[in-house]
Amino acid sequence: MTFTNQTSSDGKTVTVDKASLPEGGFVVLYTRDGNFVSSSERIGSGVANDVKVTVPQGIQGNPTLVALLHYDTNDDGTFNSGDAAYTNNGQHVSDTATVKSN
Repeated sequence: MTFTNQTSSDGKTVTVDKASLPEGGFVVLYTRDGNFVSSSERIGSGVANDVKVTVPQGIQGNPTLVALLHYDTNDDGTFNSGDAAYTNNGQHVSDTATVKSN
């Protein structure tokens, strides 16, 4: 996964540069202290580039966000808390970036 520092041109859209989801799933954004922010639409299996995640409440200030990959565990096409996180060698597959609002 690649998630780089960025400025959101509309104040609501965050872009994850690259996400590899072998079984499909979601890119989910969290605050650094683990609070849910928003999730992408379901992504098919493989590598996805420029994944857009809409933050409905808008981006406030210049937060550092954590992007985490999740499976669609229950195959319902919608992210929910029961969707397990992808791991690699026991660690969550994630990246962090600071997002500025334009």
